[in-house]
Amino acid sequence: MSMILFIYYCRKGLKIKNSVLNYQWKGRNMLELIFEFRKGIFFIRLVGDLNKESYQKVENELNQLIKNNKFKYVVINTNYLKTIDMTGINCITKICFLTIENKSNPVICDKYKIFKTLLNDNIPSITDELELL
Repeated sequence: MSMILFIYYCRKGLKIKNSVLNYQWKGRNMLELIFEFRKGIFFIRLVGDLNKESYQKVENELNQLIKNNKFKYVVINTNYLKTIDMTGINCITKICFLTIENKSNPVICDKYKIFKTLLNDNIPSITDELELL
C-alpha cells in the first residue's frame, strides 16, 4: 500500500518525505508533469507539449527536487509528449546533466529513440519504465 508523500517548502527548497510520491501539475500551456517516487527511483512523466512557453515551469520544479533530494535513478518519460521543440530538448538535457551533477543516474524513457540519437548514447535510454523495475 503506497503512502502519498507531501512536498513541503523549507529554506532549502522542496523535500520528499517517506517512500512514495504522487504529484501532478497541469499548466495552462498544455503540459502536464506527473512525478512519482518509488524504491529510490524518481519518475518524471511529461504529457503534452514541451516548448518555449512551458519549459520554465519544468526546469524550476525539477531543479529544486533533484538538488534537494538524493535519488538513485531519475527517469524522464517522454513517451507521452505530443510536441517538443529545441527549447524542450535543451530542457531535458539540462535536467539529465543536473542529475549527473547530483550523483544520480539519469535514464530517458523514449520509445522513438529520439534522445538516444541526439545524445549519442551518453545517457541510458529505455523504451518502457518497466524495464528499470
